[in-house]
Amino acid sequence: MHQLLVQAEQRTKADMELERENKRLMAELRKAKLAPGTEQIVRNMLGRWQAQRSNECHLLGMATGAGDTWRHAHASNCDLSLSKARAAALKKATACVARAAAEPSQPERALNCLEPLMPLTAGVRSKIFD
Repeated sequence: MHQLLVQAEQRTKADMELERENKRLMAELRKAKLAPGTEQIVRNMLGRWQAQRSNECHLLGMATGAGDTWRHAHASNCDLSLSKARAAALKKATACVARAAAEPSQPERALNCLEPLMPLTAGVRSKIFD
């Protein structure tokens, strides 16, 4: 039980960091002055990621076959691990967007910075655009 409480506290901190990083990324995207609608698409994508994370981790916890407490512990650990990895990816993307925004002649470079945040299209871009 204690482990669940500790994980819940850590997850709350990780979620707060995710929210901060999401806001930082959105601020940099505004500075990059991308095509209309880009910010809304990214905002939607960022919000849906957390729901997807929770669903997948809950399913993973269930797949362990463990009892309720351990199933929740596994799911919570998954949430925490994925949140930390996502926050690191958001930090990298934000720094990349900031660098790209400094070169206003190529605004599409800022969009390239978002690729690591789009796991569904990983590896597809080269197939589409080649």
